Amino acid sequence: MFTTGSKFLIGASVLATISAIAYGVAQDGVMGTVGLASAAVALAFLAGINIALHKISVYVLNALLVCLAALILISRTGSALPGVGIGLELKSIAAAIIGGVSLTGGYGSLPGIFLGAFLLGLIQNMLNILNLSAHFQSVVLGIIIVTAVTIGKKK
Repeated sequence: MFTTGSKFLIGASVLATISAIAYGVAQDGVMGTVGLASAAVALAFLAGINIALHKISVYVLNALLVCLAALILISRTGSALPGVGIGLELKSIAAAIIGGVSLTGGYGSLPGIFLGAFLLGLIQNMLNILNLSAHFQSVVLGIIIVTAVTIGKKK
């Protein structure tokens, strides 16, 4: 049976591997035209980019990563309940916003998103250590999102 430390190391190694692959793919330009295909569809079409293929490839990649995340979550909790992931969408959006991704579109960086996720996890851990209720933690998360969006608008 795995101990808590080994579970952390397995999760961290999976995160590091996927991060390195995603960063390499994003920097290499294999998926670099996805941003163009989503930001300016008419321009991408005129440039000869197969927009439908890019959309399908992004959805397939998303499905594979969601499947991997679900398997990791099931292995950590030991059960597959349908309501386990409720509320995690807001946290993932908050991590992306804290990492520098604009809500109105534009450019975001993968290291920035991982830094945002790390900072959000750190903040939530501090709130848990302070023994704050889940409702108050949601309020703090909302304040962080509004602050990050306002700072992003000023840039």
